[in-house]
Amino acid sequence: SLDPNDQFIFYYAGHGFYVGGTNRLTAWDTHPTSLTETTVCVRDVLLTPIELSGCSKVLLFIDACAVPMPDGVLGRDLVSSMDKSEFNEFVSCRKYLTLFMSCSPGEKSFPSQALKHGVWTFHLLLALQGREPRALDRGEWLTDASLRDYLHQVVVKYIRDKTEIKSQQNPYASVNASHRFEILRFEPDQ
Repeated sequence: SLDPNDQFIFYYAGHGFYVGGTNRLTAWDTHPTSLTETTVCVRDVLLTPIELSGCSKVLLFIDACAVPMPDGVLGRDLVSSMDKSEFNEFVSCRKYLTLFMSCSPGEKSFPSQALKHGVWTFHLLLALQGREPRALDRGEWLTDASLRDYLHQVVVKYIRDKTEIKSQQNPYASVNASHRFEILRFEPDQ
């Protein structure tokens, strides 16, 4: 029932894995002996219906592992020299489909007792609340690129420096937009 003027935001934290060429998420009735039948295919139940809906503003956040399961910022860019009003207009993108995932394919998403959240979710919440200046572009815009870059930087650093975990967790983002876009704007402190 989404239409082109709607904004759709989806958040999932739980178990996930990669099998048979698809990312899957667990549900309340997932059973380890029949994973394909008791889990949800991200493409089938989320991505394809959204693409077919015509909804033009979509943000998907998934905090789940993407490990295989046996079946059974570069240099200077265009936006760096824009003034504040030009940048504001530039990030007012009218159409986007973006998926933010807590880890890359083949990796696990790790929780933290100290943070009382998953490592990725903790830092995502800081960014969405405007409490993390490193996540903001030009001090006031949370954009797809600033969020992607911030999450990758802080999650990798936290896992490396603050835990005993020997595996890697590299946040992943898939962005389908004509250019960088605004997720949220926070008024700068006066």
